[in-house]
Amino acid sequence: MLKNRLYYWGTVVPLSAMLLYMHAQYKDQQAIIDRQHNISNRQVEIMAASYTELLTELSKRHADEIVKLQEHHKKEIGECVAFYDQALSEAVEKTRQQVTSELSP
Repeated sequence: MLKNRLYYWGTVVPLSAMLLYMHAQYKDQQAIIDRQHNISNRQVEIMAASYTELLTELSKRHADEIVKLQEHHKKEIGECVAFYDQALSEAVEKTRQQVTSELSP
């Protein structure tokens, strides 16, 4: 009977020690993985902040460019309207002169 108990405790104690050792290794590995996740998350946050800042700057540049192009197009349209207004006025004046010259004896 003593031999059976020695055999039992001789197998249970090393098995328990091995399980405790594996549990400690698991906890260490889990701590390392958690630390790596934290570092990776910080890196992603920094990259996101950097890209957000870059996108904001690009948006401002594009908005400024759009405003500049709108002003340029307004100026061009104003010039076209002025040119055709002058051309129309000249054509109307020329037509009046022709009509008055035909009507006067």
